[in-house]
Amino acid sequence: MAIGPQHGTLKRGSRSTDLVDGEFDGSCAPKDPGETAPKKRSGPTTSATPVSIGGTAASALAPGVLVLGVTGAPGSGKTSLAKDLAEMLRGKELSCTLILQDDFGLGKNAGNGAWFWEKGKWLSYWESPDSTDWTSMETAIEEAMKEYSVVVVEGHCIFSSESLSKLLNCLVWMDVDDNTSWHRRWQYPRGWKPSRYFSDFIWPGHEVALLKS
Repeated sequence: MAIGPQHGTLKRGSRSTDLVDGEFDGSCAPKDPGETAPKKRSGPTTSATPVSIGGTAASALAPGVLVLGVTGAPGSGKTSLAKDLAEMLRGKELSCTLILQDDFGLGKNAGNGAWFWEKGKWLSYWESPDSTDWTSMETAIEEAMKEYSVVVVEGHCIFSSESLSKLLNCLVWMDVDDNTSWHRRWQYPRGWKPSRYFSDFIWPGHEVALLKS
């Protein structure tokens, strides 16, 4: 049976500002600066590692086109690096475009895995793969490959889509320890205690993504 607020009565919604209707609260809330950090795990400091991953589909669809993925830990600087890379490549007179996972969020239409029933409300799980319209994102990449020599693709869980992963020729993995990630993250879905959301969802989700990579 289908579950989640998308199957009830909703008027509007997005990742950053969702409807609050008495039973659903998925809007954005800042972290309390005084909240205690979750228990520290061991982990690396911030780093970026390039990894070749094949890109068989990319090679077949558009020989000579580089599709570069940027992913990794939350708060590691993925989006900033992706934007800087695209700008740098354009400065080298290469045709380059940037595709961001956040631009393909499903909002209130996200799948079942993007919602949790907590204390009488549906609460958002922003980092869930079910929050992303993978088909539209893959189509955008394929269309960009017809026009640009370099396509930079950024996202926090791009390995959740096997077909999207096959479009990548190369990957830059951004890593950071969990304590740094916690201090850099300020926005959370409303209704969650940030420390619990971080320790139960954000960091475990990152560890799952690391295994998939």
